Parts: sequence; structure tokens; C-alpha cells
Amino acid sequence: MKTIQDKPACREALRSAGILQPQSYRVVARANGGNVLVSEDGDDVSAQEIHSTSGWILKPATGMGSAGVRYLSSTAEVIDALAASEAEGYCAEEFVTGEEFSVEGITVDGVVRVYGVTTKAKNTGFVEIGHRFPAHHPQLPGDEEISRQLQRCVDVLAIEWGHLHVEFWVRDDGCLVWGEFHVRQAGGLIAPDMIEAARPGLSIYDELIDSLSGRSLPALPQKKAYAAVDFIESKPGRVMMAGVNSSLPPASSVHWEYGVGEYAPPVNGLRANIAVIFAGADTVEHAEQILRSARQACSFAVDSVEDIA
Repeated sequence: MKTIQDKPACREALRSAGILQPQSYRVVARANGGNVLVSEDGDDVSAQEIHSTSGWILKPATGMGSAGVRYLSSTAEVIDALAASEAEGYCAEEFVTGEEFSVEGITVDGVVRVYGVTTKAKNTGFVEIGHRFPAHHPQLPGDEEISRQLQRCVDVLAIEWGHLHVEFWVRDDGCLVWGEFHVRQAGGLIAPDMIEAARPGLSIYDELIDSLSGRSLPALPQKKAYAAVDFIESKPGRVMMAGVNSSLPPASSVHWEYGVGEYAPPVNGLRANIAVIFAGADTVEHAEQILRSARQACSFAVDSVEDIA
């Protein structure tokens, strides 16, 4: 658990096992001569040159939820960002080009059981604003191949029990680059809502309890439906009005993150996520249609702090 919560340590463990990983450095501060201070093991610090042709993702070395994540196009920008920050313990990771996904599942006595793969949509601040389950992409391997590769990672990281939410990219050449590992269920209505809607008869929490209780798990129910989720973004500020101005279509729901009078904060200095819309259907097209109709039924108003003042 400690290894996967420390992003650079997790990267190094997988890389040492021959698993494809982006460059990753635990950066502490700006150094002289255009270098950065890099901590190899959380203790020893050295000045190093770091290079990437695709840019860098700078984020806290620990944490989740996309908080504090930003893209920097060059090493010089990383150095400037470190000079302007009073915080310590950043992770500078090589930006990976390609489509981003996450795989949802559970580990039972060290053996991976995959529920499926989620497509992710993000805004310019790398904050997730939409999910689709199960994912469809021409270069995406099937569940069997993803299970095989994920099992190798789980073996390296010695994950034995618990739900899994693991991010990965599919590069243009079809190779999978594994990202962050979480021994927990996914957020943003992926788990349980989307997974269980797509696999009728599955209860991921029953599976967790049964596995930890030593009971054998039944055959995994087949994927028979599709689920879609979009976040409603707004400017940050105080919520003045939020609700549904007409009937929601069947198989849809709206979850308001903030009520009237509450402050909706920006995520990574950009937009606020004020609500989450869920839709489920028997086809991808129908799920998207339901999602659009549900979005049109929602109405809200947010006043910025400046407006209120």
C-alpha cells in the first residue's frame, strides 16, 4: 500500500520489473544551472537534468482526485513552478500521449478479476469531466489481455486483496502504459453505479465482503448494457439555484455536489464540478441520448465571489 501511494516509488517498482512506464521523478526544489533537486528514495537528494520531448505532468507525490495536477510543456517550466512553490514532495512525470482509460476490478488472494475498462474525458486542467463504461476503442485490448498485463503489475506491487482502480494509456503503437494504482473502488459514479448497470446481477461490495470472508465468488455476470456519466461544470462560486426543470428520462439520475447557498470551489484553479449526471441503456447510442436529455433538464445558477461582493 505504501508503494502505490508514493507515485515515483510505484513507477520505479514497475519499471524495474520491465513494465513500460513514463519517466517519473520525485522533485524537491529548483537547483542551480537549470537542474532540479531530485530525491531518489525520499531521503538522498541530488541535482539532475531531466528531459522530455512531450512535456511534464507536475503533481503532488501523494494524493488523488486530480488535485494539484498541471501540464508543463518544458523542463524550464517545471523549474519555474518549483521556484514559485513553497510545497515539497512533487512528482514530475513525462507526459504520455495516447488515450487514457482506467480498469476496474478486484484482487482476490493476489488474483485479478476485471470488471471492465472505463473511458475518461478530461478538461484542460486534467480534471475528469466524463466517463463511459464499458470502454470502446479500436486499439483497446480485450479484457483477457488487460487482465494478463494487470496481473503482472499486481504481482510486482504485491497487491493481494481489495477493489482495484488502475489508470493506463494506450499509445498510438498500441502499447499500454500503466499509470496510477489504487486499492479502492473508482469515484465519479464509476463504482458501483456504472459497473453494476453494465453487468446486471453484479454487486461489487458483496464481492469484496465475500472475498475477504473466504467465500468463493460466482461467475462474473456478462456485460449487457452501457453506462455514461458527465459532470456539469460551472464557474466557481456560491450556488444560487440548482435543480431539474423537467422530468428526467428513465434510467437517468442527477447528483448535485453542492446545494443552494454552498460554495462550489474550482478544481485545479479552473471550473467547478457542480453535479454528476448518470445514464444507462442497452446501447451506447441510447445511453448518450438519455444523457443529453437529462442534461437539458438541469438548471443551475452560480454567482462568483466577485459578483456577490
